Amino acid sequence: MMYLIALIIFIAILLFSMVICGVSITFLFDMISLLLILLSVIPMLFVSGMGKDLIRSFSVVLKKTDSLTSIQLKRCQAALSLTIKLLICSGALFALVSLIAVLNLNPEYMFPNLAVALLPFVYSLVPCFLLLPVQAKITAKLINLEKDK
Repeated sequence: MMYLIALIIFIAILLFSMVICGVSITFLFDMISLLLILLSVIPMLFVSGMGKDLIRSFSVVLKKTDSLTSIQLKRCQAALSLTIKLLICSGALFALVSLIAVLNLNPEYMFPNLAVALLPFVYSLVPCFLLLPVQAKITAKLINLEKDK
């Protein structure tokens, strides 16, 4: 429950900061960048065998269950770590590729397209920011479980 409240507060602060800076919300939507990030991260998670563990990690945060074993919590922790790394790597890669493409444009089109070129990195950092508390919660549960042994 607290995670959902924190998520709502995070989104509200993000939107408020955009309004203060005069940025339109429509500038943050680039479906191609979002699809590139999703289509590179999700298959890698399932190929590595960590997809189910990532899904399970959200049940640890949203439900107050202590029924997971130490091994399951460690797998959830590994899945979150892999997801964060994949998001950062894919966001940086696609942002750099976009920047290279933008720098080859005519100078009059360069500056409006720089913001769009950086969107893949933004699209990868926001989920990372949201996954870090989940990872911390799982780490805390794992420490408590090992302490009780």
